[in-house]
Amino acid sequence: MSSNLKVNTILPSTGTTVAVSGIVSATSSVSIASSCTATTFYGSGANLTGITQTTINSNTNNYLITGTGTANTLQGEANLTFDGSSLDIFDGSNSSTIKLKRHASTASEQAHIGYFSSGLHIETRESTYISLKTNTQERLRIHADGEVECKGGAAGQNALLVTGNYSASNNVDIQTWQRSGGAVQAKMIYKDATTDLHFGTDTSHNFSLMTGGTDRLRLKGDGVIEMGTSIGATSDSNIRLRLGRAGDCYLGIRVTSNDTSETGIKFGDASSEHDGKLAYLHTGRRFRFTVGGNDRIFIEMNGDLKGQLSNANIIGFMGAKTTAGTTNWNDSTNARSGSGHTLLLGTHSNGPGPSLYYHPFTFEYAQRDSNGNMTQLAIPYNGGAIYSRYRYSGSWSGWTSH
Repeated sequence: MSSNLKVNTILPSTGTTVAVSGIVSATSSVSIASSCTATTFYGSGANLTGITQTTINSNTNNYLITGTGTANTLQGEANLTFDGSSLDIFDGSNSSTIKLKRHASTASEQAHIGYFSSGLHIETRESTYISLKTNTQERLRIHADGEVECKGGAAGQNALLVTGNYSASNNVDIQTWQRSGGAVQAKMIYKDATTDLHFGTDTSHNFSLMTGGTDRLRLKGDGVIEMGTSIGATSDSNIRLRLGRAGDCYLGIRVTSNDTSETGIKFGDASSEHDGKLAYLHTGRRFRFTVGGNDRIFIEMNGDLKGQLSNANIIGFMGAKTTAGTTNWNDSTNARSGSGHTLLLGTHSNGPGPSLYYHPFTFEYAQRDSNGNMTQLAIPYNGGAIYSRYRYSGSWSGWTSH
């Protein structure tokens, strides 16, 4: 039929297909044993059976739909939305959490990703680690005990690159390490005013470098530098560099902040930290040699060498060294302030005459460079008289026997 079909009574239950291109209007029942196909069905559908109606609460655009636990009722979640590109989770208490469980019935076996007013939290609720990967490779692991392990990248790449932003002429703490509570702290600081990098403790504690688990170099809280095993306390706070071993000898470098005290090197042992000293006395400008805790020799500003004690001796510096040197009494190796180099015969050039060996010994006036006025002695090696002569204005006198 190409026009509308109006049915006022029940159609017969037998017959062939009825094709209607218009509207089927029935005031009573229509019984169809097989299927019924139509472009549009009209009516309230109140008398249809076998169909359950479902209600969606808060059916708002982009709300994700979840079950409610009530039959035929779904819920649009205001705190869980998806706009085709972004999945948003939030609630009105300023905290949103994603929970991951290994077993649904065990609350402790969970991992949480939460965003709170205090910040982003990523945590496990059991003794397991957190791992971050890129390109299927693990790059960072936080162990259950808090240890952080940086796995690093390819060979030659930085395992950890830390960059600190700064403003001109100001400082930036590139890295800070501290004990729980912050009472002990170390830092790496960049100071742009001087373009210097500073590394060490930021609190009054020692900073040490070690090898094999043993401290080798220590920068103490008061600025003193120690090398080797700790040598303990010292009564002289001006010893700023100390080298030594525990229970053994040590060496200390002494410095001062003024020119009225002394600087130098101290040699200490278990019995005394001042057992030996080589010190420069800024007051008076002279060197002092201390041995066994006692001052022994001073070198004065004018070059004088002084013994501190009246019974001190000069030992081991006198006498010729060889018979194979220059065999001339006038040579500068033999006519010089102090002992001559060569054990000379009296018959050698410019000698006193006898065929005996002599030690040449000379006293030179003022300049002491072998060119000044001098008095020369010929001291017999194994017998004979002592001879003397002098040189004045470049001319030698004759020898005199004594």
